[in-house]
Amino acid sequence: MRGHLTTVIVAGLLATSLALAGCSGTSSQSGSQSGSQSGSADAQSGAPTVDRSGTGNFPAVTGAYGQTPTIAAGSGTEPTQILAKTITQGTGAVVGEGDAVLANYSGSLWNGTSFDSSFTSGSPVAFSLGKVIEGWKYGLAGQHVGDRVELVIPSTWGYGSTGSGDAQSGKQATIPANATLVFVVDIVGTFDPTDTSALKTATATKDALPTGVSVTGDLGAEPKIAFSGSTQPKTTETVIAKGTGATVTSTDYVVYHYTATYSKTLTYAYSTWTSGAQVSGRGVSQLVGQTVGSRILLTTAPTGTSSSSQSGDPGISEATLMVVDIVGVLHAKS
Repeated sequence: MRGHLTTVIVAGLLATSLALAGCSGTSSQSGSQSGSQSGSADAQSGAPTVDRSGTGNFPAVTGAYGQTPTIAAGSGTEPTQILAKTITQGTGAVVGEGDAVLANYSGSLWNGTSFDSSFTSGSPVAFSLGKVIEGWKYGLAGQHVGDRVELVIPSTWGYGSTGSGDAQSGKQATIPANATLVFVVDIVGTFDPTDTSALKTATATKDALPTGVSVTGDLGAEPKIAFSGSTQPKTTETVIAKGTGATVTSTDYVVYHYTATYSKTLTYAYSTWTSGAQVSGRGVSQLVGQTVGSRILLTTAPTGTSSSSQSGDPGISEATLMVVDIVGVLHAKS
């Protein structure tokens, strides 16, 4: 049920870009980069090492940063460790292992078959490095904003023995089992989602909350939501605290925390303050015009309808209450 609550809240409201949904992984491995050292894993952390020497077996790539790259078929023996080569050197911030990243990318199989590209959609994608395949997580960490990076990822740190369908079209086996992958990634922006300092400098407003709704808790920390009203709240948006950071634009991707529950039962509560900040899709309407650091209450009136997939869902008769804290933004060039 908690999963359904999350879906109800996020769908159409704070929908995260799905372009890299197929790159999601469940591994709990962690560790630091090991530069140009060779080897498949660090004995202490269990994290894969990355060869950054640039001398590995890389398929040829043509095209400048910002342009759709052409990736040639690989030849010879496929690498057995993650390879990363900086094709274009950027001068921006360093990407951390747990950062939220904004990037354009093209992906191909070792034989040169292209399976995905954000360049064709005309806009970059935003994602958390903690929620993508390890080849991305460890291959991109340590790079810079403005870099064009070529990654060669053995299946061990890609999609393993199961492969993957196409994250955008739903086609099966777009990435075969045990496939070595080649990516060209243009890093557009990065943000440390654990940096909640902007939330602590916000100023509380005097805007009235919907009748019966209360939100407590310090700014910069997980809020608590309560409801004591007799009438279910309508769909509304209330700024609880105004941040002093940049104004969110229609081309921005937002890094945010949210806490949510249902109004009557106050059950099935969910909070990203436990699981980690999220990254929204581009130009979420409820957040455009708000400022970084702001705390916002979003209420959604009861749906009043049900379906086989929603049977027993409290959202049919109860309002959904959600507090969003805007941690930061990733700016895409318009």
